[in-house]
Amino acid sequence: MKRILLSMIALTMCLSFNGFSQQSNKLKPATEPIPKTSERSVDLNTASRSMTCVDTISYPFAKEEVLGTPTYYTFGIWQSDAEAFSQTFYAYSTGLTISAVEIIGRNNSTNGTTSSTVRARIYSVDGLNNPTGAALATGSVSVTSTSVGVYYVNFTTPITVTSNYAIVVDVINAGGVFDMFVNNNVAGQTYDEGLSRFKSSYAGYGSNGNWIPIPSVTGLGGVYDFEPLVGAVVSYGINTTATATPTTACLGQPVNFSNTTVNPYLSSRMYNANIFETYFGLATTDSTYAWAPDQTNLNNLIWQQNTSYTYPAAGSYIASPFILGGLVNSCVDFISIPITINPIADAAFAYASSTVCAGGANVTPSSVATPGGTFSSSTGLVFANATTGEINVVASTPGTYTITYNTGGACSATSTQSLTITAAPDASFTYSASSYCVNGSNPTPTVTGSVGTFSSTTGLSVNGSTGVINLATSTPGTYTVTNTINTPGCPVTTDQETVTINAVDNASFAYASSIVCSGGANVTPSTVATPGGTFSSTAGLVFANATTGEINVAGSTVGTYTVTYTTNGACPSTSTQSFTITTAPTASFTYAQSTYCSNDVNPTPTVTGTAGVFSSTAGLDVNGSTGAINLSNSTAGAYTVTNTVTISGCPTATETFNITVNAAPSAVVTLSGTTLTAQEAGAIYQWYDCATSSAVA
Repeated sequence: MKRILLSMIALTMCLSFNGFSQQSNKLKPATEPIPKTSERSVDLNTASRSMTCVDTISYPFAKEEVLGTPTYYTFGIWQSDAEAFSQTFYAYSTGLTISAVEIIGRNNSTNGTTSSTVRARIYSVDGLNNPTGAALATGSVSVTSTSVGVYYVNFTTPITVTSNYAIVVDVINAGGVFDMFVNNNVAGQTYDEGLSRFKSSYAGYGSNGNWIPIPSVTGLGGVYDFEPLVGAVVSYGINTTATATPTTACLGQPVNFSNTTVNPYLSSRMYNANIFETYFGLATTDSTYAWAPDQTNLNNLIWQQNTSYTYPAAGSYIASPFILGGLVNSCVDFISIPITINPIADAAFAYASSTVCAGGANVTPSSVATPGGTFSSSTGLVFANATTGEINVVASTPGTYTITYNTGGACSATSTQSLTITAAPDASFTYSASSYCVNGSNPTPTVTGSVGTFSSTTGLSVNGSTGVINLATSTPGTYTVTNTINTPGCPVTTDQETVTINAVDNASFAYASSIVCSGGANVTPSTVATPGGTFSSTAGLVFANATTGEINVAGSTVGTYTVTYTTNGACPSTSTQSFTITTAPTASFTYAQSTYCSNDVNPTPTVTGTAGVFSSTAGLDVNGSTGAINLSNSTAGAYTVTNTVTISGCPTATETFNITVNAAPSAVVTLSGTTLTAQEAGAIYQWYDCATSSAVA
């Protein structure tokens, strides 16, 4: 429950001073806490049903406790001065029963009296909140304690008031003085409502025996405004009325709750804690109305006067609107409204297959969760029985349909399923040719029916989804390709094509030599992998036989040619080879001289023919590739140098040259006395004067 406001009011408070400096003994700060009387809240989970609300309307006390820092004062009521307090409360024409009055105060022994007889009366009030007319009820209580207490003046016969009323408190025993507890005296507070009146025959108070507002009381040392802590013990009826629509609903359908209770006390700040909070601008911590969608779960209350609720499960429930009244003591009233929540029908259904073949037998749902409803469909589908869902397949047009099933009944439901009636499939297809070469373009079938799954005998590489044949990865041979269509509800359909994959011809060939000598005999390829094709060449080469590749060498022009061979099979291919016809070689060469000294510059031959392989008789150091002679590494003597030229298809050509290598002369000279002697025999000499570099005669 949310009645925390009321429990706050019920707390025992230690009252604090506010620094008031009294100028008389009339109005004094209270120095004692106000006693706690009884629990002033109710828990809806434990409260018993009460058609009548009984409450103590401690309105001045509630305002001080809730709207400010609780600060209380005492105000002495003197019998000798005919003094009295009046506190106005609201009532309504519907009637309110008052059985007692609650007063908070203590006996004041200032005059030596040991007790105060405190009288409480109920009066009607005029437009200025002044008591008027005769007392409607009267009672009294004797107060002897000088400590603060809570006292009740009970009326022998409770009275009923139908308009605003006042509680009037005075002292009736001779010399009696009663310290009435009042709330904060500061004038101009938010809760000062002008509901209190005071009268006295004491000349210093400005009353002159008449009722005056509290701020008009003089002689107190200032202008004050306060209310006495009095309250009426009241009772009033609450006649709860409410509706729930609908009372029988389907699961998931919201039920609307409307509380139509009309009671003026429920909208009064003096009789209702929630209105009290709202009126004075407090954060609302209480409520007047609550709905229990399910009486078995009072923890699930909805604190609203009108609301809607969707029950989580099918079943029977008792919904109750709860009405909370009271300011200090709470009361509750409620009624019970039976609610029935029916489950939603299960509209699930299914056909064994979502596809059937046109022209086939009728089909009926394999399951229907709630039989007895109605089947329907988009145009073109014909039902043999709309209640059972049996479809007349023969009479229906091929196509895809949305079938709807409605269970009917109070809580009907609908579900749908897609169903396709398809024509019997055609697997027909063809390839553009019956045979292909492995190096050709991959063939794609032309499908005149429907594409199913393509397959083949082992060795052929075929795409199962498209039927495209991968020639490069297939093995040459003859194969059967099958297109298989397996449509649910229809027989399996197939079509087949035979395809032959041929290997590419081997066009390789070779001549024994790729070079022949001009004017020589005809030459024919030593190997032809696939005979029967055609040989060709660039211009200048003449074939004696273009089928065998025989070349007429004598009739051809010297030069280098590209010979091409093209096979003549189902999958022809071509290969090429370079072929050269060259003139007969010559080996002619000479050296600059035929005799050299071993210390001469190494000679290189002049080749007028073709440089072949140079060789020599033993002792001469000759370079085999260039014919250059290394004289210093050669032995003195006579030699024959030979140039040998070998060209495939031509006779070997040779040429020789004779070379003599002489040892270098000795330059040894001896001195004997003044005579120089050269030692080389057979030589011719010339002497030189080294000083002048001139010849000696």
